[in-house]
This record gives sequence, C-alpha cells and structure tokens, in this order.
Amino acid sequence: GLVKHKEERDENYVISLEDPTGEIQIVIPKNLGEKLSLDDVVAVSGRINNKILFADRILYPDIPFKPVKYSLESIKVAFLSDENKADANYLVYNNRIEDKIKNKTYEITNPCIFEVGDVVILLVSGYDPLDVLRKRYVNIENSDFIIETPPDILFIDRDINTNYKGISIVSKNKIIDLKTRDVQSV
Repeated sequence: GLVKHKEERDENYVISLEDPTGEIQIVIPKNLGEKLSLDDVVAVSGRINNKILFADRILYPDIPFKPVKYSLESIKVAFLSDENKADANYLVYNNRIEDKIKNKTYEITNPCIFEVGDVVILLVSGYDPLDVLRKRYVNIENSDFIIETPPDILFIDRDINTNYKGISIVSKNKIIDLKTRDVQSV
C-alpha cells in the first residue's frame, strides 16, 4: 500500500497505509519506521489486533537482480565536483555532462538518467543510494522521479563505492571504465 500518514508515538510510528481495498492503521517500531516517508509504496507483515496491524517487517519494491552490463569499448565516465577535471570521455557534474567524444555539453538536473554506450546511468545527489534503489523513486521538491528502468551505474555524492544487485554505485571524483567496471579516483 501507499503510506498516507505517519506520526511518531513513544517508541513507535503509527502510519496509515492505503491500497485499492481501503486503509489500515499500522504500528511500526521506530527502527523499522524511521526511513518510511509519505507516499512510499511498501508491503508490511505482522500481526493484527483490533483492526490494527503491528508490523514486524517492511518490504520496498526494490531493484531486481540484474546481470552486470558492460560497454563493448573502453569508455571512461567521470563523476566530478565542479572544480575538478579528469581524463575521461564523459565528465558528469551535478548540472551538466561534457561529452568529450562529440565535443558537446548537455544540461541536466538532479536526479537524471542517461545512457552511454548502452549502459544506463542514474545520477542522484543528496539521497541514500540504497534507499533510492529499494524505493525505486526519489521525491524532490514534491515531485516524484520514478525509477522504471533499473540503472547499471548509480552516481552519488556520498563516499560510497560498492555494488548492489549488479548495479555499480560510484561516488564523486571517481572514473569508471564502462568496459571493465574498474573504478579509480580522480
């Protein structure tokens, strides 16, 4: 269902969860409910007592496992702070992409999704990358950015470099080679 209301009470959160069949009140322990936001789509399990669900587990839509996708040729993409430059085919900043192959600059927004050599790249700044992938959306200024196509690479502004379900998560001031998925610092 869809989280319609969230209220903190003592050591719990009380939320209203709505689906096409109606609405239910759910009591969720703080440790489970802290990351819940209004309009999140979740599945909740637990026990029901007096028409109230006492949750013990929350599931998000999440990104499915996917095979790692590589480009056929060595294409280097750098995700950079505004003051940095790098020896790469594409320089990605928070507000633009500099395509060194075509010698063009493209204006972008946060978040945005784009393709380079058949590799899908998602850029998201200011959010926990695992929350973004699990929830499959980002809410920025009361506007939802839905992640319909799971990315192959996620560029983020936090110092995390890892893989999640076949998706490379790459932080700022790093260069990734799309043919090998090797990541190096600028």
